[in-house]
Amino acid sequence: MARIDPYFLLYSLIIISLPAPLTYADGAVGCLYPLTQEFVTSPTVTEIPTPPFSSTRDLYRGADGLYGEDDPTQHPQPYNSRFPYMPCIPKQPHDPQDPYYPHRFMWTQITKHHLDFTSQGAVRGEGVLKSIYIARLDDAIGLVRERLKHWKTTHRSGTNRFFHCLVVGKTISSVRVFAELRRCWLTILAILEYDEKIFPRIRGIDPLPTSLSNTEFCIGAFVWNDADALQFFKAGLPFYYVRHYSQFDRQNIIEVKPFQQSGVCMQAANPPYSLIYTGQAGSDDKFAAIYKASVQCIAGPSPFSNMHLPGQYQSSYNLSGRLSSPAESSVSVLSSQIASSTGPIRGHSATSSTSKPSYLRDRPSGGGKSKSKKANPPQQQRDVYADLPADHPLVPTLPSAWSGIKKLIDPKAFKTESKEKLKTIVPDPSLLFGSDDTRLMSYLTQWRHVRSVWLKHCRQSQSAQPAVDNGVWRKVLGQQLFNDTEEGEITRIVNRQHQDAFDAKRLLLDIFKLHAPGTPMKPTSPVDISGTEAKKLIRELSLINFHYQLLALDYLVDKSRVRIGTSAQLTISTTDHDQSRNALISKIFAGGDVFTLSSDVSDQGILAPDWAIRIVSLRAFWQLMDSWPGEKPALWNRGADGNLHKMQRAGEEWERALAIFYVQTYYYHFGHPPVLPTRL
Repeated sequence: MARIDPYFLLYSLIIISLPAPLTYADGAVGCLYPLTQEFVTSPTVTEIPTPPFSSTRDLYRGADGLYGEDDPTQHPQPYNSRFPYMPCIPKQPHDPQDPYYPHRFMWTQITKHHLDFTSQGAVRGEGVLKSIYIARLDDAIGLVRERLKHWKTTHRSGTNRFFHCLVVGKTISSVRVFAELRRCWLTILAILEYDEKIFPRIRGIDPLPTSLSNTEFCIGAFVWNDADALQFFKAGLPFYYVRHYSQFDRQNIIEVKPFQQSGVCMQAANPPYSLIYTGQAGSDDKFAAIYKASVQCIAGPSPFSNMHLPGQYQSSYNLSGRLSSPAESSVSVLSSQIASSTGPIRGHSATSSTSKPSYLRDRPSGGGKSKSKKANPPQQQRDVYADLPADHPLVPTLPSAWSGIKKLIDPKAFKTESKEKLKTIVPDPSLLFGSDDTRLMSYLTQWRHVRSVWLKHCRQSQSAQPAVDNGVWRKVLGQQLFNDTEEGEITRIVNRQHQDAFDAKRLLLDIFKLHAPGTPMKPTSPVDISGTEAKKLIRELSLINFHYQLLALDYLVDKSRVRIGTSAQLTISTTDHDQSRNALISKIFAGGDVFTLSSDVSDQGILAPDWAIRIVSLRAFWQLMDSWPGEKPALWNRGADGNLHKMQRAGEEWERALAIFYVQTYYYHFGHPPVLPTRL
């Protein structure tokens, strides 16, 4: 038996000897997108352009002053009934039989070769359109004027304002102005086409002509339901019907092809324009944003008043999620609540005893007379949702995208069974800071002494070293267990404070005995730590903890990990999966491992100060979290924009959305805020 083409299961070929008429649900051509299990058909055309992938898109002008595949004057958009004339936009003519072929200059991208310059104008990049091109503009505007004269004879209301829009352009001060002139020209033609031909057909006033008319040269639209598809079919307008595989039911599709690339300019301006809209491709707000930008084109502020870094680069939109109809719900912004200014408080142990700890030497009580104890001053309780004190000279810088995001955590959004105390693989930097800077330097001195031994132990442990409770780290750094001999034991556990002291001493005894025998567990003499070294140590603590917590969370929530299969299958799939996840993690931190920074003298990876470098790591961070559960923020798909590495402000908005999603996801699964990364 001959091999069956898999596409045979998705369509039935029409037998030439027994032709069957195509309906609105059939296709002269069909395109498949297996990732979302959707197919697109059209009975009236032979090529289908790339659909508006992703329900959330960024809108900004390109090098030609237009909006790439999101511009309704040069690429089919999702059908919006509030703008019914947009499918009638003339498409770029290539055939001499096309009625707009004589005016194909209107689809030209203006470059310096189209301009005449003075000596000073050439330096500034300002020129005037050459006379030959001015004449072509006049011809194109003349076409609209002639059609409007005919239209005016049958439409008596509202014509004055319509005609006031028509002026003859003599100079072009910017590519943007020419793009808006073209937009105006195409839009007027589309309105005339819809009013004179399409609307009468929809109302049944005029029959559908059997011969070619100007409507066959329209751009068309994407539709998602039978009603719109049938209306386009009856009116003779090109349309592209998007459906899920499950909706396939004996439709006739003559030919299956890949999507046709649009060929429109996707290169950004140099310097690039600002974003004017983020949302669905077919929404009212998108078309309103384009209209507003067009109105402000001449009299409005400079488009570069809020510009990003200069650059020339390519853009492409990749599919993330299924195709979305304009009528479907959009991706909502990650819900978040701002915590109170104090936030939840991490209290001290309620069972603290007033008796002296067993590791403190008993002192005489003064002849047995009881002395009233002086009450300890109340300690300021730490806000676990607060950042490190930004005004402290030893605190490394928190990236702006991460600043204050722990305050945005919804404190009620966590899994009840996951609520636990904060544990970290190295001390949490927030433990170091309080009202007493003397304690800070004492803690740092002790950590510098313990650091190399502890990190060596973590790297060489055959099984992963578990994280350590904050109370234990506080005892390790505070040296509160060293009043007796180092080999002495804590003989009586009275409360949690004693337990932490006991665990801290066990931890230090074990690692020093194993990795540094003979070395004392605390510095033998005080050594000054410079401000620069202190800041490096604190930065290292934040990055190691961030790296460790990111790995722990990814292992817990990653939905792409294969968890079902035979032992051999799981071994292979897990190995491949871990390799791909490790590659993403490596990109996030620009190399190194959990316990080794890629550089101790400069900020790399996700903390790189250069945006063009940092975005590489941010994209890896985005790809890693893409397989995590939870509602993604509205800006999530912005990471697919190939132009983003030159659009710093838009990119930093996206970066902050990633950070907020990360901290909320971490809090949901662990019940406490994560440690955030800092830079020098």
